[in-house]
Amino acid sequence: SGGTLNVSAGGSASFIAVSSGGTLNVLAGGGLDHSTDFAGGTTTVSAGGLAHDLAVSSGGPLRPSGPTPSTCTLASGGLEYVFSGGVASGTTVLGGGEQYVFSGGTTSASMLSDLEVLNGSAIGTQVSSGGGLYVEAGGAESGTAVASGGIEYVFGGALATGATVNHGGEQYVFSGGLTSASMLGGGAVLYGPATGPPVQH
Repeated sequence: SGGTLNVSAGGSASFIAVSSGGTLNVLAGGGLDHSTDFAGGTTTVSAGGLAHDLAVSSGGPLRPSGPTPSTCTLASGGLEYVFSGGVASGTTVLGGGEQYVFSGGTTSASMLSDLEVLNGSAIGTQVSSGGGLYVEAGGAESGTAVASGGIEYVFGGALATGATVNHGGEQYVFSGGLTSASMLGGGAVLYGPATGPPVQH
């Protein structure tokens, strides 16, 4: 508690637990795997740092500012912030977890049972029951799959391309938001304008 661990170029760390007040910094050239942030613990992955198989529980934020945290799991109360230049792949957001992708940040293959807020870009997000993808102004997503009980919101100034909205899923497109090439399953709902008609599948 209250300590700081810096993993610098050429260094690596595995199976680390970061608890309340603790900080783990993965610097350029450093590596981290199988780390867990508990309540109040913080992990920051700088540009040029590598991290994979991370878990974030209640209150423990993960802040990647460079590539590439992969296969991260955000449990209830867990937070991930992907800043400009940051790349997060394979993140799983469980109920009560949250992922925020800022302008210039990128995520791929995220799996959502709760919340992702997108001002950057996302590829191949899967939104399951109870999950919500919020694509805000300046955000762009492609290839999102919305399952039954999942919702995607596309706000003004945002773009959604090639979303597949399955039976029981919903996509809301607000004024100024754009969606193209959406594919709707039986019982799926698209609310708002689209650039081209949605395709039923």
